[in-house]
Amino acid sequence: STRDSPPPPTAEALLAAIAELPAGMVADAPRGLFGTEPAAAGKIMDVLEGMEAGWKVGAGDETTEDIIARDIAPFAWRLEWTTLTILGAKRTRLAIEAPGKRGIVRIGRIAQAVGSSPVEAGAHDDDPRVASNTVVFSALGGAISGLFSLAARYAVEDGAATAPARRVRVERVGDARLTPEKLEKILGENMKLLTQIFDPTGWLDITYVDDVVRVGRDDKGNVFVLRREDPAE
Repeated sequence: STRDSPPPPTAEALLAAIAELPAGMVADAPRGLFGTEPAAAGKIMDVLEGMEAGWKVGAGDETTEDIIARDIAPFAWRLEWTTLTILGAKRTRLAIEAPGKRGIVRIGRIAQAVGSSPVEAGAHDDDPRVASNTVVFSALGGAISGLFSLAARYAVEDGAATAPARRVRVERVGDARLTPEKLEKILGENMKLLTQIFDPTGWLDITYVDDVVRVGRDDKGNVFVLRREDPAE
């Protein structure tokens, strides 16, 4: 019966399951980029799917626009875990260091802020429908640190304003950029590969959001768990 049904899992339970994974090579780096053991991934997905099922009902008749404006856009978000991976030839070409794998480049914090676009987006600054996606990099043992940035504009899919999927269409704005220039020179032609990996163009389903985490699933089958950042962080 409904009375006997357990409450849906909480954001804290999801973060606890993610915290059981080995930490990244750099503080604040998301877990999952170099793969997640099947058993651990299954545990995370069980918690995540329980949260999604409960939120789908709880969100009720709120429009996707309202949810984005109230619960997502006012805040900065840090990627905690993802099924998007950088493995094999891609990792080797980008010279990215991973647990047990040599490299000269390390990936750190990956974050997103809606309504705040990178400087290179120019006229798109402060567009409430543009999101700034950033990836912190370091190289040569920390001798060089830099930032990869990419802006993307989103629009709620027609007919999906009150649909359970909460789907948005995402399109890249302008060119991706890696600063400082010497870090971009290290990657050379592989800058195109880096852009391809992190290009969000396509669609994204917002499947859960509260005041701690949000979850998205894209058209490539990737899952993203982002944690809301405290303004002081």
